[in-house]
Parts: sequence; C-alpha cells; structure tokens
Amino acid sequence: MRLFISFLIIAICCSCSKETKEKNYISKDIEIDYPIGWKITDQEDFGTGKYFAVEKSGFNASGVVTISLLESDYDLEKWIKLNIEQLKSSFTLKKADVKFGKIIKTKFQNLDALSSEYKMKLLGLDHSGIIYVFSKNGKVFAFMQQGADEDSDENEEAFIHLKNNLVIK
Repeated sequence: MRLFISFLIIAICCSCSKETKEKNYISKDIEIDYPIGWKITDQEDFGTGKYFAVEKSGFNASGVVTISLLESDYDLEKWIKLNIEQLKSSFTLKKADVKFGKIIKTKFQNLDALSSEYKMKLLGLDHSGIIYVFSKNGKVFAFMQQGADEDSDENEEAFIHLKNNLVIK
C-alpha cells in the first residue's frame, strides 16, 4: 500500500509540474529556440525574403520578436531605415507616436550590426523596443524586439534567450 501511495504522489507531482521545455523553429535560413509561453504568430516566405514572428501568449502579456531577412547583400544603413519606416507606417493608424533614437553601430551576437531603440504608446501603454540589422552568408537580417514597459523585467530573460539562440544557416 505504501508503494502504491508513493507512486501516486510521484505521478501527481509530475503531472502538476510546470513544463519548461523550449520549442524550436527551423527553416533553411534560421533556427531558433523560443520559450514555453511564447508562440509563433506569423511566418511568411516572399521568395527573396522571409518574415517570422514569435509573441508571448496570454491575455495580459506583451512581448514580440520578429525576424526579417532578405536573400541579398543589401546595405545595412538602407535596411535599418526601411525597417524603421515600415514600423512607423504600421503604427500610424494606431496613433502610437513611434519615436526612434539614433542609429548606432553595435554587435548582434558576434556580428557587426546597426541598431535603433524606439518608444511608443500602444493601447494606452508605454512600449519600448529595439531593431538590430546585420548580415551573414550573403543575407541581411532585421531582429526586432518590443514589449510593454510594465512587462520589461518579465520579458528581459526571454529577449536575451531569443537573441542569443538565433542560428543563421
């Protein structure tokens, strides 16, 4: 009887434990592990370019990472400006008042990159984000992360994880 109760307790504990395994997205261009609690919300293949988005799921959750790529050796300065203009225009109708900082030289993983931080108000909440652009293997990439300021501490670990676990093929 004790053995049965021990097995029952172990079974209950195992079924109640929180799943922490990461999920994986693989394409011919990139591979990325994303945390449980995040889900793929969009992915498109345009032939010469691709777009991928993963968001934190849940009603009161914020946090999104998008990865865009062009299969050409496009100028990074033009690429970041194109991404900035695209982001501004996508939030114009939402009256988000997106404000970008200076474009600076930086690193993404160990690659030379350009980046620009931005702020906006979305659905009454302050949001912050950053866009990185870099090139590798004859392709240019844009990695954008954004979240509500009130969720910044909660999102930081996931953003670092997503940034550090992106594999360019």
